Amino acid sequence: MKAKKQGSLEKVLAGINIRTQKRTKRDLLDWIAHHNIQLKKGTPFSLDGHEYLREIYTDHHPHEVYRKAAQVGISIYHVLKALWMSDQYVLKSLYYFPTDDAIADFSVDRLDPIIKQTEYLNDRVQEAKEEGGAFNRGLKHLGQSTIYMRGMFTRTSVKSVDGDYLILDELDEANQENREFAFDRIMHSWLQWVSELSQPSLQDYGIDKSFNESDQRFWLLRCPACGQHNSLEEDFPKNFLRARDRKGYYRGCLKCGAALDMAAGEWVPKYPGKDKRGYHLSQLYTEICPQNVADPADKIMAEHRSARKTSEKKRFTISRLGYPYAGDRQPITDRVLDNCEANYDLGLEAGRATGMGIDVGDTIHVVVRGQDPVSGRARIIWIESTEDWGRLGEIAVEFKVPVFVIDAMPYKASAKALVRAFPGRGYLQYFKEREKITAEGEFEKEVPVVHVDRTESLDDTTGEFRQRDIEIPAMAGLWEESLARVEDLRGQLKTLVKDLVQRANGATVAVYKSNVNNHYGMAANSARIAEELGPLTIWAPENYQSAGPRITKSQLDKVYGG
Repeated sequence: MKAKKQGSLEKVLAGINIRTQKRTKRDLLDWIAHHNIQLKKGTPFSLDGHEYLREIYTDHHPHEVYRKAAQVGISIYHVLKALWMSDQYVLKSLYYFPTDDAIADFSVDRLDPIIKQTEYLNDRVQEAKEEGGAFNRGLKHLGQSTIYMRGMFTRTSVKSVDGDYLILDELDEANQENREFAFDRIMHSWLQWVSELSQPSLQDYGIDKSFNESDQRFWLLRCPACGQHNSLEEDFPKNFLRARDRKGYYRGCLKCGAALDMAAGEWVPKYPGKDKRGYHLSQLYTEICPQNVADPADKIMAEHRSARKTSEKKRFTISRLGYPYAGDRQPITDRVLDNCEANYDLGLEAGRATGMGIDVGDTIHVVVRGQDPVSGRARIIWIESTEDWGRLGEIAVEFKVPVFVIDAMPYKASAKALVRAFPGRGYLQYFKEREKITAEGEFEKEVPVVHVDRTESLDDTTGEFRQRDIEIPAMAGLWEESLARVEDLRGQLKTLVKDLVQRANGATVAVYKSNVNNHYGMAANSARIAEELGPLTIWAPENYQSAGPRITKSQLDKVYGG
């Protein structure tokens, strides 16, 4: 079923209070052709060999998601779209990248050449400069419009400007928590358009998560012989057929075997009517190949058949097919978590904790462990995220936590104060290569410290789940708040994923990714460590009195110091 077309930009913006520039209004492709937009010097823009992009260039939607393979033309599309909208309307485009370094690469390699090599765009920039406009790495004025380029590495950078049109490029490489703040920057606009684009990394993470929430459009090729619709991505590699001479491959219809025309396709949504419009783009329908290769299908199949190592399979799946891939570096999957499900709800086992783990950031994540009263297996009995440090004391009292482990960083003073507030119950945690237990501070300010190897400890935690040595509440039996919390827990456990990194000595090792949304996973790891350490003192209610009913971070800092 084909979705109803959104239509021209003029129709989309009808009734929306967006001022227009004093220019003849043209659709995007007409604007590109009329002003002879140059991608490279002497190379006019063309969609030849990229027919799958034509509908994208002509049919706009307020929220677009692009889960893409490498080099499929979507980044250039967004450069041109931002320039076009800036030329046609008075608005601010916010182009976000994972890091500040990516801004420089984009500005110098992608955006600046198009502007400098196109006479019309150069004139528009000069008009803006005459009115005091800027043209630098992170800010460009075009007429009365503005294009900002910002990194998403820090929350401050994300929150520094406001705008009308939000573009999130290479989303999976960005800080996912800061991503949410980027959406806040267009809340006061009448337009509030969004484009998300990235190669995927993990399942249900970043761009894959956004795509799963969209109408999920695939480029379906209609067979010229029998009329059957074919999806190259979803049927790969079955639709890459052997040529009759057995010397190569061609992309053929699964029903009748006829050769498919890569231009004879249409974008068909799986779930029409969703608020987000999602496109999956792969290299499987590319028409570009080396001169010594007869058909692009030959090169694609050669890469597919030769991919043996995990790194090779990962590259092919992500860069060629446009699908997420973690392979054996994602130890916790939905299947693993399904196997750990048990019929119980969160919060029903107050007073029966065996350990609590606390992952510290701007938001604090807490995981409390207990035991299945029948099997004796470990189980997660409470999870919570909060910005209130005093809430940690309340959780400890409610569940009679015998011992907890809390990150020493980044709020060391507050973490120390919490440990002191529960004498004999808490440990500060540092990640070191060698495991040991020490102390920090002197006399009455001394606190216990545990040093753990990050990778080895997380291997132990993910191993618990893989071996079904720990339970989580079954999704089918949960409602409302408990369901939402367990969904967050599952999602963040699945982002405990390894990357290969090269050490200073040249050795390549697998370590768990940092700067991803895995806070409940890290808290679960600390809770397991806490349970293994056991309490330093016998539990007694008086040990918890000093925590107070509602102690904030600033109060802890002031009362207990650093």
